[in-house]
This record gives sequence, structure tokens and C-alpha cells, in this order.
Amino acid sequence: MSAWRREAIEKFPELSSVVNSGSRLELVYELRKSFELALDQDDGTLGQRIIAYAIWAWRQSENDEQFVYFVEDLLKPTLLRSAQHDSFFRIVDKDQFLALRGFFLHVLGEKPTKEFEQEYRVRNNN
Repeated sequence: MSAWRREAIEKFPELSSVVNSGSRLELVYELRKSFELALDQDDGTLGQRIIAYAIWAWRQSENDEQFVYFVEDLLKPTLLRSAQHDSFFRIVDKDQFLALRGFFLHVLGEKPTKEFEQEYRVRNNN
């Protein structure tokens, strides 16, 4: 079993049928829907699990470029929608935010990442 499947089954046992029979694309589709729901319902538990998987996937991207696209598909829509920033900031803790800094730089660039970090600090009183 591939590492991405093992990690996904561990974090999302409720998606085991998708993980076992589908592709990474199908998994990211399901996780994106779940992440949108977590943001809309302010579900920190589900959001934290998804963020933890995104961090794991981002760390794999040095060895497998497909993980870059996976994390982009999962998180980029939220980064680009300022209306979702409040919910995102409530779900992501400081360590997770720092772990995703490389991703933010990849998607946003240097100056927008600094602005995004400032927005996070202001909204979380850090």
C-alpha cells in the first residue's frame, strides 16, 4: 500500500472506500468538500485532520511532485478566498501555519505571504 493511502486511511477512516479504490485526485476532491464543510461549520476537529494531512503531503512533495498539486487543489481555493480566511485562521494552529509557510510562498509569492501571515497574527492576536 502506498504511503499516501496509509496516511489517508489513518487520518480519514470514514473515507477508506475512496482511498482504497480511488486515486489521489478522488481523495483530494473528497477532502476539499470536507474542508469546505469544516470551514462553513467551524469544525476544528475535521479541519485539523485535513490540515495535518495537507502538511504531511506537502512534506512529501520533495520526493513526488504530485503532492504539490494535491495540496494546491486542497488548500489554494481557501487562500484565494479572503472570505474564508477567518474560518481558516480559527482552524489552523500556529505550528501548522508555520509548517505550511513554504506552501503559502509557492502559491502566493513573498509579499502576499507576508501579508497573509500578518493577517493571521492580527486575527489570532499573535
